[in-house]
Amino acid sequence: MLMDLQRNVPTTATTDASRVTRIRRVLWGTLALNLFVCALKAVLGGLTGSVALLADSVHSLFDSVSNIVGLTATSIASRPADADHPYGHQKVEVVAALIIGLLIILGMVELGRHAVAGWMEGRVPEIEPWMLATVVLGMVINIGVSTWERRVGKQLDSEILTADAAHTASDAFATLAVLVGLILTMLGVPAADLLAAAVVVAMVGFAGFKIIRRALLVLVDTSCIEPEAVIKLTRDIAGLRSCHNVRSRGMDGHVHLDLHVTFEPSMSLHDAGEGMLKLKRRIREAFPNVRDIVIQLEPHLPAFLDD
Repeated sequence: MLMDLQRNVPTTATTDASRVTRIRRVLWGTLALNLFVCALKAVLGGLTGSVALLADSVHSLFDSVSNIVGLTATSIASRPADADHPYGHQKVEVVAALIIGLLIILGMVELGRHAVAGWMEGRVPEIEPWMLATVVLGMVINIGVSTWERRVGKQLDSEILTADAAHTASDAFATLAVLVGLILTMLGVPAADLLAAAVVVAMVGFAGFKIIRRALLVLVDTSCIEPEAVIKLTRDIAGLRSCHNVRSRGMDGHVHLDLHVTFEPSMSLHDAGEGMLKLKRRIREAFPNVRDIVIQLEPHLPAFLDD
């Protein structure tokens, strides 16, 4: 007998709509700030001839592209479950995060191309002190945006905001490397600009790798909950003899869990159902991210326990 104990999700349609609205508001704000920072770095890179600054402006451009991808993805992910997508459309956010990661890797290749071209041409940037303050401004904006996105992403369990926050944070650290390179160049170390560009390339690549890895773990249905942690919740439920075949998959805020249980053969179906409802409540309390719970009730026979 199969008993589907689906979780009644506490969020209403209005709450879901509010979540999407907040995510989109953050993405729009981030997009505007990223475009500003990108333009700032591009202008300064053109004025100074700094390979690192020009490379960093490309990085910021990909930040803006990722925001546009995120805005498109959240519109699709917010759609309710339907016949073709009974588990909902939330994984669209994960796909978007994967695209962002790939864009970051593409940006890394572009940054590397700029750095190699600058090295071959022997470019030496011409830096003015006021330009350093402008670079610091761009870095401060990136740090603020990343912190904002990460905080809201955690509150709303948004993969797209979390991924974009990591991307923007890498931009801030990259800008710090550029700033150090510019200062050393002013102090008479012309190779510092190229070294800074190399650091930017490495940091961008690492950020892209982390985002891609996280997205792929969700898309290939990596387990989200340790089976033993679920089994422990069953040990003092009256009549429950075993819990096995515990499986979980999904993403933050949308975990799906299924498991098999057996009860004392002498118990009535009603009492076994009450035990499963108790177990379901415990799972919800222990794992708030679980969206759906499916419990299969089986006869307490050794043959079934081996399945």
